[in-house]
Amino acid sequence: MKIFKIQYLSIVLIAILVINCGGNSKKRSNENKIEIFSDFQQFLSHFNNVDLPITIYHCSSEVDEHLYHFAKKEYEYIDTELRSAYAQIPTNGDYIAIITLAPADCMLPILTTLSFDGKIIDEQQLAVGGGADCGFIDNLSVKIAADFSIYVCDSIISYECDSIGQEIEGTREEYVIYQEGKLLPNGKIELSKEKKK
Repeated sequence: MKIFKIQYLSIVLIAILVINCGGNSKKRSNENKIEIFSDFQQFLSHFNNVDLPITIYHCSSEVDEHLYHFAKKEYEYIDTELRSAYAQIPTNGDYIAIITLAPADCMLPILTTLSFDGKIIDEQQLAVGGGADCGFIDNLSVKIAADFSIYVCDSIISYECDSIGQEIEGTREEYVIYQEGKLLPNGKIELSKEKKK
């Protein structure tokens, strides 16, 4: 009878230990989720909420004013090196959409979609064309419309230059390089190949 009681008590003690350990593990898991959620909310707090439609002019002097500039590897959700927080936009599905700006000759918008726990669904740079030679003038812009369609364009004037940087008559050309696309309900970003008109 004593052996039976000892075995019974041993089983009860083991069960209590297993339940307590499991409970602590679950508690730690919940604490980790809360910590990740809080960190992600802090990350998102750097972005202004902006309604659609939105138009961004890459070389506008206003683009870089009063933006939060991320430190290198400040957050794990996106590659924050040299990026600035520009805007969080409405979505047409269960995901979050943000626009960051990366430095170049002008600031380049990057559209990123994320799940609610901060995992990247898709990411696309919203820029086309580009150039910086003598005789190359461009005007980059991107528009995301209220229906979640995307239009990225670069209006370009180009001409050949002589040895002192003056325009050679008869070489001027004006055209537009553009991409069309859409922000899909699953968070994917659909963009066409570059087109010219």
